[in-house]
Amino acid sequence: MDVDRTAAKVVGTHVRIVHSEITGADYELSIAYPDGYEEASDRYPLLLVLDAPYFFAHAWLTSLVQFYDGHIPQMLVVGIGRPCETLSEWNGLREIDFTPVPLEDSPGSGHADDFLNALEHELLPEIDAQLRTAPGERTIWGHSLGGMFALYVLQHRSDLFSRYVATSPSLHDVHRVVPSSSSTPTRSVPVFISVGEEDLEHRPLVDAYVAALKDSGPEEIDLTTRLFADTGHTTAAILGLVHGLQALAGSPTT
Repeated sequence: MDVDRTAAKVVGTHVRIVHSEITGADYELSIAYPDGYEEASDRYPLLLVLDAPYFFAHAWLTSLVQFYDGHIPQMLVVGIGRPCETLSEWNGLREIDFTPVPLEDSPGSGHADDFLNALEHELLPEIDAQLRTAPGERTIWGHSLGGMFALYVLQHRSDLFSRYVATSPSLHDVHRVVPSSSSTPTRSVPVFISVGEEDLEHRPLVDAYVAALKDSGPEEIDLTTRLFADTGHTTAAILGLVHGLQALAGSPTT
């Protein structure tokens, strides 16, 4: 049979392209709407998904079934990522935006600060302007390098999101992303961090981060952690988002 290279469609979603003057790059915003969005005037909590080319469909389905099961409210799910056609291309692009310092084997990496500024001053304002987001109800989810970037946001702009979910964060330089008293949030910030028991590369780093956060992090951070038995690095993304959304669903944001 003939092969159709058109991308598969996820029902109830669409994509918008937003250009960042700060990073000089285009970003795809993959958007999934709550049921009845077009007919209603309600505003909805935002779930911002890093690594959209890889994780957006999972995040959309997870938020949907979690709502159907009564665990979380309906959410606007917005995935963000640079446009790409292959997973290998995606992996190189994410290293540009998510890493605070250059990686030795990744030319062009190390621009997390630029991406954070673009997120704060360009991308999130565009999302809020175009969608009916609920003020003060933003959750960010990142896995692996994306999880490290989510914690980088927590360190430098903790008030940018009301809740943080970081699954198997890639913390090869732990102390670059541990919040300190100099970055104290102005309110309670619920944070969920998880890792797989069999993730031998990342688990010690996550344990070190959690220990440092408990030892020297701001009291305003309301931390929940989870270790998944019989689970490796990538599978932990699936379990982590499920349990992270449940754990933080009832957390206060003021």
